[in-house]
Amino acid sequence: MLVDRRPVNFKLFIILVYNTTYSKTFFLENKMAQFSIEIADADVNRVLGSVAANYGRPDKIPNPDYDHDATVPNPDYDPSIPEDAITNPSVIPDTSVPESIDNPETIPQFVNRIVREFLAENVKAYEIRVAKEAAAAAADINVDISDPQL
Repeated sequence: MLVDRRPVNFKLFIILVYNTTYSKTFFLENKMAQFSIEIADADVNRVLGSVAANYGRPDKIPNPDYDHDATVPNPDYDPSIPEDAITNPSVIPDTSVPESIDNPETIPQFVNRIVREFLAENVKAYEIRVAKEAAAAAADINVDISDPQL
């Protein structure tokens, strides 16, 4: 599988400023940092191809312009004999529009999207875990239940 060998720059736009006075993190408006990685030229095809294969990037995708029910007149139709859907159809499927097309998302674009989704999913999972732990720690889980007949 040949892959475009231009430099790869995966970008994650995050900027955080830690304020030591207030011990809080703030986002700066209209400023973004870049998170990038470098892949050796000799390894670019291996890395991108592996991620594309592992995450199931299809080479072909369904054509949004394809109409399964589209038909055209059958040039071999013989009106002198009875029409039959199998042996003498008056119309045939339209094959001028292919059912699938080449994937417009390039392999580098696909890998970039997968890496961004991976990072976002990890942030989400971490923050959910921390929130659950905080909620569990703050919850009053002690219940006083007695049997009035004792």
